Amino acid sequence: MKIFFVVAVIATAVASLAADRGLAPLRRNPDKFSDRHIVVLENDIDVDAFASRFDTDSGLTGRTTVVWKLRTAIKAVVVDLDPDTVDKVRSLPGVRSVEEDRMGYVDWEVGSSASGDENWGTDRINERERVLDGDRTMPTGEGANIFIIDSGIRVTHIEFDNGRAIWAKNFADEKDEDCYGHGTHCAGIAAGARYGVAKKATVYAVKVCDCRGACPGSSVTAGVDYVASLRKDGMENVVASLSLSVSSDALKEAVKAAIAEGVVVLTSAGNDGFNACHLIPGNIPEVITVGNVQKDDSIRRSSNYGQCVDIIAPGTDIVSASHEDDVSSTTMTGTSMACPHVAGAAGILMARYGVHPNGVSEALVNQATKDVVTGMEGSLRSSTPNELLYLVPEV
Repeated sequence: MKIFFVVAVIATAVASLAADRGLAPLRRNPDKFSDRHIVVLENDIDVDAFASRFDTDSGLTGRTTVVWKLRTAIKAVVVDLDPDTVDKVRSLPGVRSVEEDRMGYVDWEVGSSASGDENWGTDRINERERVLDGDRTMPTGEGANIFIIDSGIRVTHIEFDNGRAIWAKNFADEKDEDCYGHGTHCAGIAAGARYGVAKKATVYAVKVCDCRGACPGSSVTAGVDYVASLRKDGMENVVASLSLSVSSDALKEAVKAAIAEGVVVLTSAGNDGFNACHLIPGNIPEVITVGNVQKDDSIRRSSNYGQCVDIIAPGTDIVSASHEDDVSSTTMTGTSMACPHVAGAAGILMARYGVHPNGVSEALVNQATKDVVTGMEGSLRSSTPNELLYLVPEV
């Protein structure tokens, strides 16, 4: 169970909630980069009817642009607002809060230049003792639906068997491609035919990060809402993998609601060498937060730590699919690479063993290999659960 710490310094730096009489709270961004805002609505408000006001209200028409309407995990409208219209929107009936958009980034680091033909991580997670014998036998994950909420996926890569990767949605830009590479690499770890964990799962690209790896909170929140809508419409065995973080209250609310809808949400712990409880969505109790272990079973020094981490998985010098062409591989390091290992495992637990979404986190921890990860000394680092991802081998 995760334990949270209320840190006044973070609350001050992250948000400024206005208390103006008659106006909904405004969460300001000290590093404001655009006029985009997330307008969060009361749960009984019709999103489409509310959004129509931007076209009919004389004080808003021509000065605002509705970008997305979110209806499932959060009732909200993502809208570009002329600065002079912000207070007008805050005064509208049904508005619960307004949040200036915030920027997040995908979560990885430059490791060694080591490369190879195989992903050592898939070799490690099906054995209790570190032998690395080349046996990667494990259930295929057929029937799992894994959404990579990231920079997109090169869906034509041979790792995805001409059809197992689907371009689902783009909330980032006008380019329906992975022009950064992070998402393709993560998708290959979760479900690649050679490098992946769930080798027959279907993997979906939900692009929320641009060609620089920049991921606006509005885009990430819209991506989570999209996945929640598919689960609500009846899709089974739904996993959402987010190897990123954004300091957004709207995102936090959407993630919680998506989990309540039956989406299994996982995230990377981060690569800053500090308490993972400082990051969203990693500090949400129901989210499965993943740390990074190295090939020798030692914790990566940069891997964030603490009681908000749920499980540890291979994340250092991981070989997976490259976005450069349809056949190449590349090597990356970070909790970003650890997270999709667990995402693939989560898909397998649901699709192969029938584990309910609410029970996936507990099942992963219960079957994890205990107390083999080294380098966990130190007051906060020692509070990190020493649980290494494990999947029972199966022919």
